[in-house]
Amino acid sequence: MAIPLSWAHVEGSVATANSPTREEFAACEGRPVIITGSISCSRALSRWTPTYLKSTVGSRRVNVYVSVDGSFPGGMGPYDNNKYRNVEMTVSECIDRMNGLKLNPVLAPGEKCYLYQSPAEHFQDILGDLDDPPYLPEGLDPDRGFVQSVWMSGAGNVTPIHYDLSENILVQILGEKRVLLWDPTQYPLLYLNPMGTLHDRSSRIDVNCQDPTSFPKFMNAKALEYILRPGEMLYIPGFWMHYVHTINFSVSVTYWWASPQIARFISCMQNILMSSQRLEDALSEIERCVNETVGVSRPELLVLMQNMFADGSIANLRASLIAS
Repeated sequence: MAIPLSWAHVEGSVATANSPTREEFAACEGRPVIITGSISCSRALSRWTPTYLKSTVGSRRVNVYVSVDGSFPGGMGPYDNNKYRNVEMTVSECIDRMNGLKLNPVLAPGEKCYLYQSPAEHFQDILGDLDDPPYLPEGLDPDRGFVQSVWMSGAGNVTPIHYDLSENILVQILGEKRVLLWDPTQYPLLYLNPMGTLHDRSSRIDVNCQDPTSFPKFMNAKALEYILRPGEMLYIPGFWMHYVHTINFSVSVTYWWASPQIARFISCMQNILMSSQRLEDALSEIERCVNETVGVSRPELLVLMQNMFADGSIANLRASLIAS
């Protein structure tokens, strides 16, 4: 079977840092980095086999994302229930389905399952095997400052190109994932659905079908690539576009948080959109906001905002804020 998105233009690899200090990690803000040599997940690495997971949390009932073709888009619905569905099942059944046990299909033979962004409270019995990464902002405690989630996926699962608003550290415990990343200035090359539309913040590119005729600009996009392995962490800055392909049965834990700079930027932008009489006036104010809040560390966000204004994302966000 062909590797999904094998036709992407890969320009280089993600930078790697071996056990960086907090100060060294902070210097990476705005650029993805692979962190190796950490001891924070050592107990989980030695314990989290499918057998161990089934014996400890296997009876927990969780929501599992099922896809006919193995692609798992996010963003706003409604979703096509003939292609995608969220189904409640036990963790054990989920693991069995991901590892090829022949059970009655939910949607169709050959479908794939994804334990997708499952809340940490379902896994408190085992998350003690994993220390929180030492790079989270100081003063944040597990109860409020960040969102911790557990992910399990089978071979061939694909998360299409998309971006998140938060900072993210992805800790790989079991299995391998191929990750591609694009910086925010490449937004217009990736055919992302505007905010406020179906599957917003996700790309329309079909990762399973090489189609440069429908997506000619994508051929000019330049990705960073990395195969993420057990014991490694990947820092994904907010607003960086990324794509994930599961190579073999995989277990990961993510930590999402808003950096102080990004939080100030988002708050400032929301205030501008709520107060501006005309959308055209809002753009110049947003550009000023970028320069004052994140311009030094994240100048690429200015280009991103200009592109989001052009595709209607900013207008849709403004309408949503006013309606709420």
